[in-house]
Amino acid sequence: SVHITDITSQYCALGLWGPKARTVLQAVCDDDVSNEAFGYFTAQEINIGPVPAFALRVSYVGELGWEIYTRTEYGLYLWDTLWQAGQEHGILVGGLGAFDSLRLEKGYRSWGADIHTEYNPYEAGLSWTVRFKKGDFLGREALLAIKEAGLTRKICCMTLDDPEAVVLGKEPILDGDQKLGYVTSAGY
Repeated sequence: SVHITDITSQYCALGLWGPKARTVLQAVCDDDVSNEAFGYFTAQEINIGPVPAFALRVSYVGELGWEIYTRTEYGLYLWDTLWQAGQEHGILVGGLGAFDSLRLEKGYRSWGADIHTEYNPYEAGLSWTVRFKKGDFLGREALLAIKEAGLTRKICCMTLDDPEAVVLGKEPILDGDQKLGYVTSAGY
C-alpha cells in the first residue's frame, strides 16, 4: 500500500545565489561544495553550521547557487548562519521581483506564465529538449510534423527603449492595429 503524508509545514527553503554563493556556503559548511564535489543539478545532505540541510545545486536566477531545505525549527538559524557568513561578501536579501528579473535576464521561462500546455517545445524555445535520435516517445510523430511545418508563433525576448514604460505582463504586442502577441512576463 501507499501512504502520502503532507510535510509542507515541516520544511522551509532558502535560496543562496550569486557569484560568491560558494564562498559563503563553504565558510559555514564542512562538506566540500566545490564544483567537482557538488556538481550542477545534484543534491546532497550537508550541514550548514549545526543545521542539517538538503541542498540542491540549482538556480532559477542564472547565477551559481543552491536551494537549501531544512526543517522549520532550523529555518531561522539557517538564515542567521548564512546571513552572518555573507556579510563580508556583500550579501543581499532579494525577493520575488529580483528573482523574476534575474530569471528573465537569463531567459528562463516560468510555467503558467511564459509557457503552458498550449505551447509545444518549439514555440516555447525549448527545442533543445527534443531528442529524436533517442528513439520513440509519446508525441514523437506530432513533434516531427510541427518541426517540418514550421512555426507560426514563438516566445521571444523584447526590450523597451522608453524608460517610462511600465509593463507588467499580459499587455498586447501591436504592429499598428495588428496584434502580434502578448507579454507573458516583464521585469527590470
